[in-house]
Amino acid sequence: MEKKRLNYIDDAKALAIFLMIVGHLGYCKVADLLIYGFHIPLFFIVSGMFFNAGRSLRENVARGFKQLIIPYLCFEIINLSIGWTSPYLHPEQFRGISGFGIIKAALLGILLGQDYVTRISFLPLGPLWFLVALFWDRTIFAALSKLFKNKYLSLAISFVVGLGLYFLLSKNVLPFKSAGTNIFSIRCAAMALPFYAFGYLIKGIDFKQIRYRLWITVALAVFYVISSLYNGLCGIDELLFGKNIVLYYLNAVAGTLAVILFFSMVEMPEYVHSVGRNTLLILGMSAFPVFIYKMIQTFIIHDSYIAHWYIYLPLSLACIVVIMPLRKFFNRYLPFALGK
Repeated sequence: MEKKRLNYIDDAKALAIFLMIVGHLGYCKVADLLIYGFHIPLFFIVSGMFFNAGRSLRENVARGFKQLIIPYLCFEIINLSIGWTSPYLHPEQFRGISGFGIIKAALLGILLGQDYVTRISFLPLGPLWFLVALFWDRTIFAALSKLFKNKYLSLAISFVVGLGLYFLLSKNVLPFKSAGTNIFSIRCAAMALPFYAFGYLIKGIDFKQIRYRLWITVALAVFYVISSLYNGLCGIDELLFGKNIVLYYLNAVAGTLAVILFFSMVEMPEYVHSVGRNTLLILGMSAFPVFIYKMIQTFIIHDSYIAHWYIYLPLSLACIVVIMPLRKFFNRYLPFALGK
């Protein structure tokens, strides 16, 4: 799996990155229930599917820093060029941050890796919390995989470690100042660790060889829709499990597997494969086309909120289409921003 690209995995990632942009642009209760239940867990699961337990812990940490933390820092700094405008466009969210304090607060937010606005910091591009959380999960699981060779045991331990860390941080057992602390995106990582471990559990499975794929996909999709509507709004970035923690994890796995199985049965165009291979670039640059559109809304239409699905769905697609040509520039001049 590490030497040969699997197009259906790339296609699943392409759908997930599209839904990420959709989710950040507008709000629709039913749509958000169906999107947030699986689109970010899918990335953690897929990452776990390509984890190499044969590498040393030191090598895994070094590669993780190169492939995740350096891109995180690069794209946050790039997005600082437009991120400084956020306190002016949304002063009610930024609690009086202005002038040079904006740059100072943004740089502090980058170092802290937080995905929310505090009185002293904010991230220029909030969604990049994912890279920091994934680095934590990759590092923690690299250590766990050395201690527990059995994949099923590693998954069970990952649940214990992940949820244990999550609730320790939420209850102030560890020395942090507030119950909402998500410094360095560690609570997001703790919540997502079981997904990474599950991805490693299913590593090596050829989804194209699974029998009755259509019926399994339909069953998983039906379960996902019903359970999503029942369990309520979930999301790793918002640290929300919905009504039931167990159902949240089952639901996210069902949604992810349904999507992967679906694309294993449907041959998509090469362009979709390419989108799935460039999700890091799309994630890192997604704010720019949205920023331009929001500036038009704010100063011409006098409405900064994108509220209609017939606007933010095509706008989400347009974001991807506009960003994709940048991959040649980044590969040539800024490959380190892509983890290369």
